[in-house]
Amino acid sequence: MSRKITLPERCAIIAIFLLGFALRTVGLMQVPPGLHNDEIVELLFTKSVVEGRRGVFFPEDTGHETLYYYLAAAPMMYFFGQSHFALRFPLVILSTVTMIVVWAIARRMFDRIVAFTALTGFAMTFWPIMMARLILHTAMLPPMAALAGYCFWRAVSYPAQHKSTKWWALSGLFLGLSLNSYTASRILPVIWIAFGCYGYIVTRFKGTLPGELHPPVVWRQWGAGIAFVLVIAGVIVLPLALYLLQNPAADQLDYYDIGRPLEELRRGNVAPALETTLRTLGMFAFLGDPLPYYDVPGRPVFDPVSATLLGIGLCIALWHWREPRYAFVLIWFFLALVPGMLSQPAPNYTRTLCVQVVLFAIPGIALSAILNHPLFQPISRVNNLRRRILYGALGLLFLGNFSWNVYAYFVAWPSLDSVTFWHHASLRAVADNLQAKQIETIREGHPAQSETPPVVVCVLEHMIGESHPWWKPAWQHMNFLLDDTSLLANLRYYACEDASVLVPGPARYAFTNAGDLETLQRLPIYVDILAAADPQLEFLNHQLGIIVNIEQAMPLLEQYLQEIAIYSTLAWAPEVEGVTPAAQVPVTFQTVEPSDTRGIVQFIGYTLTAAEDRPSEDLSSGILIPGSTYDLTTYWRVIQTLPPKVFQFTHILDAHQNIVAQQDRLNITSQSLHPGDVFAQTHHLSLSADLSNGEYALSIGLYTQPDGVRFQILEGEYHHLDAQSCGDRLWLTPSVDETWFLIH
Repeated sequence: MSRKITLPERCAIIAIFLLGFALRTVGLMQVPPGLHNDEIVELLFTKSVVEGRRGVFFPEDTGHETLYYYLAAAPMMYFFGQSHFALRFPLVILSTVTMIVVWAIARRMFDRIVAFTALTGFAMTFWPIMMARLILHTAMLPPMAALAGYCFWRAVSYPAQHKSTKWWALSGLFLGLSLNSYTASRILPVIWIAFGCYGYIVTRFKGTLPGELHPPVVWRQWGAGIAFVLVIAGVIVLPLALYLLQNPAADQLDYYDIGRPLEELRRGNVAPALETTLRTLGMFAFLGDPLPYYDVPGRPVFDPVSATLLGIGLCIALWHWREPRYAFVLIWFFLALVPGMLSQPAPNYTRTLCVQVVLFAIPGIALSAILNHPLFQPISRVNNLRRRILYGALGLLFLGNFSWNVYAYFVAWPSLDSVTFWHHASLRAVADNLQAKQIETIREGHPAQSETPPVVVCVLEHMIGESHPWWKPAWQHMNFLLDDTSLLANLRYYACEDASVLVPGPARYAFTNAGDLETLQRLPIYVDILAAADPQLEFLNHQLGIIVNIEQAMPLLEQYLQEIAIYSTLAWAPEVEGVTPAAQVPVTFQTVEPSDTRGIVQFIGYTLTAAEDRPSEDLSSGILIPGSTYDLTTYWRVIQTLPPKVFQFTHILDAHQNIVAQQDRLNITSQSLHPGDVFAQTHHLSLSADLSNGEYALSIGLYTQPDGVRFQILEGEYHHLDAQSCGDRLWLTPSVDETWFLIH
């Protein structure tokens, strides 16, 4: 077969390459519509590497190999900062390299038809496009694996062993780097070993291995080369292997029960592995990755015609299994799918990434066989007509595939509700709005810093907590979504379903979970305060949220707080003796850190009401009813910046100080609040129906996680040196010197 690349072929290659590059860069700031939790993890790791972290494996968040961070992500972040484009562009580069190498492998192993088909498939299929735009360290695997395969085949193609040594060495180098890129790469050495075994078997029965691209190669030369590859790869992966041997728990393959099919197989139960195997094999024609952040759920990799060509190509390769090039493709194809076959859910587009190296060449094998068939050879007028019709059909297939994949990725996928949810598109919409306002302010000639009002961002509750192993808090998302980092200091975060944050002066209140006015009007902070402050509403695109512009909401809040302070009766905890005067709002809470870094907050009032199922219950008598649920809303003012992860506990205690009901939560990002900000939190307290009659106490306090250290309570103003310590919990009473009674 001729190795020369003709001018028409070169032009076609360049055109498809540019098309593939465009599909990986066009709209990179808009699709994906935001940052997925996995992407935040990757960015945090990248930032830690930029800041000096070193290691061959990061055990947090299910465990990550580190090659991607050192070779691609961290250099880009170091030189170009945390702009959204710079964070995603390393993925584009890696996918572009893979696109070139996929073409080069197919061109060397087969012919220009196979190579062009492989290039076209990789350039415009949904799966590679998706993986080229998601910030995942798995993106390092395809280019490293492809380079390892290319160098391996270059070595196999040389008849003289001494000329192939550098290619064997390079194959080992890239194989070792592949093993340092992603867990699924651990199947790659098996591919090399399996191909070596294939060479041994064929040599044993035929003496030589026939091949169209090179003279016969004996087993001994191939075996030595493969051993050389594995030795070099072993040396490169040795630090990672030693780390995982010494820290087996770091390799969290059982996370979310991913490895259950393999575990069941080890126990002799083949059913789960059989199911995941069939689903993995079916992903090319019948079903796709069920996870919405990798695919339009259920959408297969190929359209029916391309899937048929894939099947024909596999059959042709099986028919020609004695030829090394076909055997190599078959071995790579099926073994690369094994990580997906032995894990769940299946199919999975990340654990089967290795197959992309040869996948798109297989339909090309079928196309090459069809185009080279005598029926389509230009030897007669009829054959010429058939050939033109066939090329016309292939052109329609190309246009159909292009339209199908472009629509799926740029239109259908980002519009799915599950995608906007998992990628936190509403946060991205808020970030874009803030940056647009900042640019507008600068263009008007105002100092950006002084003209930017505080922004109070309401998010769902899971975006506030910082202890969940899966969800990453909103403030971490915004750290990477905002190219202009000066805006970060103006942001506050809370969950507005049962918490509120208000700031002095003009402010913008962003509600990311409110797509329409009806939803906004169900939120307490809007109904109780903001709606009466003459708000101006700004609706974000695609119903991703609403921004409420307020000139001054604090006077309304202060009036409300003055009213509830009258009824906010308190008492010191019983273990506090000799403190005078009696407890009354405001009460100062402060951390036990040194005074120069002490977080200080004042408790300024509370309300206690029966839940919605008992709205008429009168609590002024101090009587609680078993089986009821009560809503306690506490109000606080920040005096000095708070530490991260502040929680509030609320306990209902019996006469023996035993907790009979409690709730620990504070749905705000405490470190984002500024002095002068006021926040509120509602706790829902459910009493058991079998509680006995008697006296009960309602106690509150603050503490930090994960150490559980409580804030200390001070009597008197926080800046007075003679302020008395009043323990670490405060009694909320129905009236002065009274306690709550519980009766049936």
